[in-house]
Formats: sequence, structure tokens, C-alpha cells
Amino acid sequence: MECPVCNNYINGDESFLNHHVNSHYEKVSQQYSPKPSNPAGSSKEHPSKRGAAGNHLETPKPKLNTVLIDQLKTLIESSAEEEESVVYFCHPATKHISYDKRDTSWGCGYHNLQMLLSCLLAMEEFDLNLKSMPDVHQLQQLLEHAWEAGFDTEGAAQLGNHVVGTKTWIGATEVYCILSYLGVRCLVTDFYKYTGENNTHPAVLTWVENYFTSNDSGSSSSSESGSRHRVVITKKPPLYLQHQGHSRTIVGIEKQANGARNLLLFDPGNRPPRNLASVRGRDAHEAMSMFRCSLRQLSKNRQYQIVNIDTSRSPVHQAQKVIRSTRIP
Repeated sequence: MECPVCNNYINGDESFLNHHVNSHYEKVSQQYSPKPSNPAGSSKEHPSKRGAAGNHLETPKPKLNTVLIDQLKTLIESSAEEEESVVYFCHPATKHISYDKRDTSWGCGYHNLQMLLSCLLAMEEFDLNLKSMPDVHQLQQLLEHAWEAGFDTEGAAQLGNHVVGTKTWIGATEVYCILSYLGVRCLVTDFYKYTGENNTHPAVLTWVENYFTSNDSGSSSSSESGSRHRVVITKKPPLYLQHQGHSRTIVGIEKQANGARNLLLFDPGNRPPRNLASVRGRDAHEAMSMFRCSLRQLSKNRQYQIVNIDTSRSPVHQAQKVIRSTRIP
């Protein structure tokens, strides 16, 4: 398993990985010592399959980068790369959200869910009954409400039916659970093994390419005069990408003339530079490396899960309270 902070391979189980990750942030944890959340005199702890039990830390409202898709479009069109390319982006309302210093070691799932919600809140097709973007604590409350309503009872039991006020990691199944509870139909796809030579994942890239290039009546295409790169902005929601120990948000895919493909990712662990909109030429290529994920880079992990949102407006049925995934291949 790979540490999402130092990228070193960790030989041990998930609890050992969690201990290793948290060791990077020991000083931060001490600085924000939590107050007990149990009633006075109670020593009961809630078990957690994947995260260290913690208590509620005040979680600030997420910091949103509201124009990053537009900035990346400009960045690609102004790039000095000679290889021609076509880039497909998700809905431009999707916002980048970074870790807060109080949840750096465990909050990636929540922040990637916030990125999905930033898009859904701007789409007329969805009525989430949310007044604003929920913070991490509010997402934890939504997850427990979903469990109480009968969503993913098996997963709820594995996490002790309790996440509010803890540092428990969440993954693809919890994201599915919260979205379904909010009335959003979604699907989980499991890429459970390598599908290409040299332990690679071409099936992941093909699946994502098909997702972004399939019929989308609201897409728009453009390229700057003299640019070798064409950018297509779709109306598709972004995708939630999970692998061991970390998650990211897929906001697009890049197809180069030589056949190479790159996922375009928003990572809550990255903070895009403030001057991104003014970068041009060769510097644009370097700036884009923060967002690109190649076939080779995907091979660092054996398994992936993708959560995608169904925009057909079909209601969430009782059967969807039990999570069923599609396995590829």
C-alpha cells in the first residue's frame, strides 16, 4: 500500500497505513486537540474499520476555486507542446477544494465528494435540498442519516454506525451512500485488476474516455487561433476516483495524437498556483503536470473504483440502498 502523503510503499495492513499517515501530521493533531464528544463519564468508543477514532473538530467551510476548469482550458490552449491533443472536461461549475490543515490525513473522501456536489448544486437537473456546500461535519451527519434510512447497512455496520466527530476515512461506497440519500442516482464501477501489459490500467482510461465523449448535447468546443489543442467543455458531472489510501476527482481526459491518454484530476492534496491563469508556453506544460495522470502513473495501484452520477433524473429506488458495483473486466 502506498502512503498518500510521502508516496512510500507501506508494508502492513490498513490500520498500520493509517498510523503511518497520521504520523506525518502528529504536530497538527496536537495543535488541534479535540474535545471529548461522548457524554460525561462515558468511555464507549465506536469501532472504525478504516480510520482512527477521533472527536469532532470544528470544520470550516470549504475553500472553493471557482474558475479552475476555465483556467485549465486556457492553459491547454496556450501550451507550447508540439503534440496535438483533444481534451474533454467535465461541467465547468466543478470547483477544486483542498484539504484543511485539520483533516489532511483523512479528509480526501469528503473533499472529493464536495467537488462532485459543487457541480450538482449548479445543475438544474438536481434538487439536492441543500442550502449551501456542506462542510465535513455536515457530510458525516448526512452519512449517518443515510444509514438510518437503510442505505448500505452492511457498510454502516463495518464502521460501527458512527462517523460524526471521528477521523474515519470514507471511500466510494460512502460517497455512493450520501449521494443516493440526497436523491442522486449513481453507479460504482470496480477495476479490480490490471488490464494491460506491464501492470497497467488501459480499461480505466477507456472507460473514462467513453464517459466524457458519449452524447452530451450541452458540450462546447473551442481552440485558440494557432493552437494545436482542442478543448471540449461538456455538461457531464465529474467522477469520483478511489484507490487504496486516497481518492481524487476526475475532471477530464486528454487524448494526444500519438495515442497517449491522460486523466485530468483534481486532488484535494494539491493547491493550484494563484497565477495559473497567466501561465503560457512551456510553463503551461509544467503547470499541467499537477493535473495529469498517465497510464504509467495509474499503474501505481492495482485496484480502482469510480463513482459516476446518472443524469437521467430517474428516482432512487429501494433496491439502490444496497450497493452493487459493476466489475471490469
